[in-house]
Amino acid sequence: MMKGINNLISAGAELIALTGNTPYIIFDELRARSTVPIISIVEAESEWATSEKIAKAGLLGTAFTMREDFFKKPFVQAGTAIVTPVESEMHFIAEKISSELELGIVRPETERSFQRIVSRMAEEEGIDAVILGCTELPLVFERCDLPVRVLDTLEIHTQVLLKEAFI
Repeated sequence: MMKGINNLISAGAELIALTGNTPYIIFDELRARSTVPIISIVEAESEWATSEKIAKAGLLGTAFTMREDFFKKPFVQAGTAIVTPVESEMHFIAEKISSELELGIVRPETERSFQRIVSRMAEEEGIDAVILGCTELPLVFERCDLPVRVLDTLEIHTQVLLKEAFI
């Protein structure tokens, strides 16, 4: 990935963004080695959650994103508790991301299942928001009526990038 970043810098890029969530496992190393700013999708999301006073958020994403701490860490450090789905739900989410959403397929039954997962997390875990920690997840939540706020990492990251680019 650093080779790609260096290619962008050589081409004149003054700002870099990784557009996926899972690659953030190596974000700190990339940021340290880059000669231009790299804007973190995870930090942007965490800062937004803090500004919106989100106390406890559910995290949906790839299995890796839900299980590992790299995504959760900035939130926890800022005072936002992070809750992940139960193991069977994590498996379902990861499978639907790879077998449907990454292919642009959104089935009504998948939408309903995701809505049930978020509703259960709100009721049983007390989340007040859900983080769409995979850039394909907004596809499944376009028509859902959820009991909590939705934090779309792609949308929030885009807003931060535009702000940074035009400062």
